[in-house]
Amino acid sequence: MKRIILFIMAISLIFATGCGANPTTSIGNEQNQFNYEAKEIYSADGSRGISSIAMGRNGELAVFKYHEKKIYIFDKNGAKTGELKAEENWDGALYFDKDNKLYALLQYRVKNNNNDYVLLERQLRMYDIQKSTLEEQSDIVEIKSDNIIGEVVEKIEVDSQGNIYCLKANEEVEVSDKKPKSIKTI
Repeated sequence: MKRIILFIMAISLIFATGCGANPTTSIGNEQNQFNYEAKEIYSADGSRGISSIAMGRNGELAVFKYHEKKIYIFDKNGAKTGELKAEENWDGALYFDKDNKLYALLQYRVKNNNNDYVLLERQLRMYDIQKSTLEEQSDIVEIKSDNIIGEVVEKIEVDSQGNIYCLKANEEVEVSDKKPKSIKTI
């Protein structure tokens, strides 16, 4: 009976040690590497004002920094490879498509004299991140609503036909084209 209890205790000890907070497996090393890279991006440019992050198919990371009005591009090793300028006072949602083209849906909320939001302006931009250049941009679309905050897009995705799916703050999904005029709301 003592042997069985000792055997169970030994197995329990091995299991508890192997499942501890600091694993030494290759998965743990990969996780530590990811945390290191995230800390490098955080400390290199600071995290204040990051409003959107997107990852490209080759491991590139695009970070929209609201306070600086810039989109920073980092390679898969965490080194900054480029930066793109956004407009003053605009916020953005980022997405990489299957061709590794970066989409930025820029938004600006307009206030009236009473500091109430009365208008939302949107513009879609597509960037070539290898050249750090603006490829295409839409006209500015104005959206009027009783609930401007609910119309703000928090996340975008682009399908293979170029349709843009926008998750809005009011939890509706809006499908639009590259104009970005709304086609329908789901």
